[in-house]
Amino acid sequence: MADSYAIESILAADCGASTTRVFLLDMVDDQYRFVACGEAPTTIAAPGNDIVIGVIQAIRQLESITGKRFLDDELKLIRPERSDGSGVDAFVATVSAGPPLRVVLAGLVPEMSVASARKALTRVPTLLEGTIALGGDSDPTEQIDLIRQIAPDVVVMVGGTEGGAVQAIGALADAVALAGKLLERERRPELVYAGNVNARALLAEKVAGVINFHPVDNVRPRLDVEQVGPLVEELETLYADRKMARLPGFGRLSAWSPVSVVPGQRAFGQIVQFVADQYGLNVLGVDVGSSQTVLASVLNGEFVLTVGSGWGVGLGAARVLSDASASGVSRWVIGEDASENEVKSISLTKAIYPRSSAMAALGVEVEQALAREALRLTAERAMPAWETDTHRPYPDLAPFWDVIILSGGFLPRQANFAQSALVLLDALQPIGVCTLVVDTIGLTKVLGAVGAIQPMAAAQVLEHDALLTLGTLICPVGTAREGDTALRARLTYPDKQVLSLDVPYGSIEVIPLEAGRKATLELRPSRQFDIGWGRKGRGAVAEVDGGPLGIVIDARGRPLALPDGQDERRRVLQKWRWDIGY
Repeated sequence: MADSYAIESILAADCGASTTRVFLLDMVDDQYRFVACGEAPTTIAAPGNDIVIGVIQAIRQLESITGKRFLDDELKLIRPERSDGSGVDAFVATVSAGPPLRVVLAGLVPEMSVASARKALTRVPTLLEGTIALGGDSDPTEQIDLIRQIAPDVVVMVGGTEGGAVQAIGALADAVALAGKLLERERRPELVYAGNVNARALLAEKVAGVINFHPVDNVRPRLDVEQVGPLVEELETLYADRKMARLPGFGRLSAWSPVSVVPGQRAFGQIVQFVADQYGLNVLGVDVGSSQTVLASVLNGEFVLTVGSGWGVGLGAARVLSDASASGVSRWVIGEDASENEVKSISLTKAIYPRSSAMAALGVEVEQALAREALRLTAERAMPAWETDTHRPYPDLAPFWDVIILSGGFLPRQANFAQSALVLLDALQPIGVCTLVVDTIGLTKVLGAVGAIQPMAAAQVLEHDALLTLGTLICPVGTAREGDTALRARLTYPDKQVLSLDVPYGSIEVIPLEAGRKATLELRPSRQFDIGWGRKGRGAVAEVDGGPLGIVIDARGRPLALPDGQDERRRVLQKWRWDIGY
């Protein structure tokens, strides 16, 4: 790795599924700061067929913005920075452009080891294409046909506690081995085994010479013990080898960097972990991209990464439409001309032209609806990983977060931050009192990579440039009759002015509080509502942060419900938009 003490200027590239951005970080008044950003389409598909072309185009735009030269006449990166100001000391990159691993899951007990393996799959860019199990309705011929027809990248096999039965696992291995023989060698999957260690030798013998065998620690060594970490690590390695490393131009991109190119979701998770560790908080990071949605969380010190592969607002729009259904997406759209067919057409067009920007109001509505459903689907994947305790007293709802970080290619670009906040509130339904911050320029992922070569640069840019505090969210849990008082709020501003209000159930109230200012907020919920201070009806006093949104009190209740009737649904959706301010 390059000498971190010699690094002052850094180019950090984020190669997304649709868009590539290159950020210049440099020393300003003895601190690392964000200077400028260049942007270009990602070029892994025809006619470019080389991921570096998009990076070069973004760097060229950056050169035009800054007046500095970063590439020589042969389009090679100038390193280190020269005395005339040309070049840069270091280059790092993150990549989210690779397709996910296609997986078939094979196991014995659906509610035990198979469930643990499913949890592992959510933490890596994977698409679960099929599941086979011993017994049940499927026979070996059907299992073989399923693997042969899907031709997955990986078969993940689990089953059996340590010291348990071996022969049942062997029967599954027979099906996998025969399916592999029926596939051309270049289409044969890898076999990752995370079951009873006593079956390893038998499985290795059965697939020898046919399929590459990757044994890892058992996901369920005992009935009361779950360990998905080793399986996650092996899947991450396979993702890097079989997907990222095979992207056209990836080798050239890697040669520019003194450290390994980092998957975008992992880099984003590293920043969420840093914020949580630095301030001792429970933090949720939300990244909505073109082809995937990522939730990175730290709850009670435990980090969990959840990847919604294929669910995005660009290339992933078609999969969101499929998995959430056209009616699921349409329910968030108000326009009277928004039939399900029209919503479907707009969504599929977005999947074909992911970098297009919606101009008509209906197009914007559909994009926001896709974001809601992508977030909702990903949150459903994350729920089983969040333990139920004092920070998550409601098993069907999200935990009490201290901070939510909002990022991604779609949400930060909204001109009105209220739109982004409402998407978040509708889709994730956060509870309690938390601070909402937004990554307005998409820096969080690349800072995870920058930290590998110059941690101080990552920390200083994160503190000064990357995150904007939008305000404070207050979301009581409970239900009541519409119009009944959900809570009473009393805000004391720094100049000692006081604002008091009663917040009715079913409404969203916004209290102005300027960015950079703090105020004292006294909250007294009614007996039906809990705001995270011990029990329903218990109030307290807290210091809250201001921002462009100020203080947003979401008194629509949890869980959130939409009316069934179309006219009433549209009326309620419009009211919520007016309430929050757009």
